[in-house]
Amino acid sequence: MELSPRKFKARSIRLLPAFDTYLLGYRGRDLAVEKPLQLRLQRGGGRLDPAIVSDGWAIGSWSLRKSASKAEVAADVMEKVTVAMASGIEAEVGDIGRFLGVPTELKLKHPVAGPRT
Repeated sequence: MELSPRKFKARSIRLLPAFDTYLLGYRGRDLAVEKPLQLRLQRGGGRLDPAIVSDGWAIGSWSLRKSASKAEVAADVMEKVTVAMASGIEAEVGDIGRFLGVPTELKLKHPVAGPRT
């Protein structure tokens, strides 16, 4: 499932945690999340999954698997992943690794395509 096409210039990519207040507590999330992604991020039972946000717009979800010696972030972006997007996600994953104090690897569920924008 692919979201409606938008021109993408990665200015700000953030990996928001589950239950982040940016997406929590609104009657509708249409101003920040397209409908197909809303169903993925808000699976019911009050659960709100971690989100990948670009310039205030949710573009995917992510999860973290951690052991004592390493961590892995799996990112599932709902649109074409450009080199610029991947760089922004990698920077956020690097911050997570520094915070956790372990080497952290990014696993993108979709291949990177397109030139740096």
